[in-house]
Amino acid sequence: MAEKLYKTVDGVRSEMTDEEATAFLATITVKTQEELKTKNMKVTRLELLLSTDLYMLPDFPLTDSQKTELLNYREALRDLPTQSGFPNIDFPTKPSFIGD
Repeated sequence: MAEKLYKTVDGVRSEMTDEEATAFLATITVKTQEELKTKNMKVTRLELLLSTDLYMLPDFPLTDSQKTELLNYREALRDLPTQSGFPNIDFPTKPSFIGD
């Protein structure tokens, strides 16, 4: 399955297995699937933005080039919902100096 789907159990968010995702998607309409995909993309986008917040602190040791690359990456993440084809698009490539 290409798209990652998530479930929340007892307040813990985790990725669905392929079997869980297939069973879940079989129960919903096409319109609802598109809404779900949109929501998942926005949640993932927010997680990616939050994971780079530390690098934006003024005393974080980045070169000027790295800071520019990071600013461009974050802007690309923020602009995702306005791109043609959203939510059926790829996320921008994370800068190589950003940890997983």
